[in-house]
Amino acid sequence: DASGKEYVTLLKKGDSTPLPWSHILTNEHFGTLLTETGGGYTWCGNSRENKLTHWYNDPLRDPKGEMLLLTDEDDGATWAITPGRLQYEAECAVRYGFGYVAYESAAQELRQELTVFVDPQKPIKYALLKLHNPMMGERKLSVLYCADWVLGDAPHPEAVYVRGEGNLSLAKNFRSSNEEYAYLAIAGETCEHSADRLSVLNDGWDLKNFEEESAPRAGGFSALRTHVLLKGGETKTLLLLMG
Repeated sequence: DASGKEYVTLLKKGDSTPLPWSHILTNEHFGTLLTETGGGYTWCGNSRENKLTHWYNDPLRDPKGEMLLLTDEDDGATWAITPGRLQYEAECAVRYGFGYVAYESAAQELRQELTVFVDPQKPIKYALLKLHNPMMGERKLSVLYCADWVLGDAPHPEAVYVRGEGNLSLAKNFRSSNEEYAYLAIAGETCEHSADRLSVLNDGWDLKNFEEESAPRAGGFSALRTHVLLKGGETKTLLLLMG
């Protein structure tokens, strides 16, 4: 931009950069790689040996190991803030700054801003989701936050068990000697859980079969969903975490 502090890419639906345009956010022991479409992955300790989420290394399709989707609960429309196939007609601005990535969109008559950054010291990735309803009528939305866990050097979904508690989804790789759990969370919100990747992503993300809590289940997939009511002119900010 004109200030020289950000690298800004503006992408309409169907637009793309020649190859995925990456930005790395990291502290000494933890980091994440993001692309202009929201692709990339997160790691802890070692970016090769201890991937938290899936790194596809596909410069053509740029698949995602982490996803954030919004759904209008009145008409069922579902979209992503980030550019790509689930982007609505509104243009998306992608801003790369020192220590953060911001995605901005006005899809579905909502102003949306997603800012991602890493804690300076702790193994935590933050995503601030700001939603503003500029219209007079209220909007009922659901926010879906998903992760395809690896928790090691290579995917073994049969060994990664996931369970949901409150506003947390916890994951552990039982092939690994590491006793720590990885997690997704939506701070301060009431959440529903699913560990069924097929149902959530293939059969429809607005299914009613999310649960308040979930028993441990293999498959290496976490999905958290929360509901947001925005009155006319109202702005709300959600804090999503991974670590």
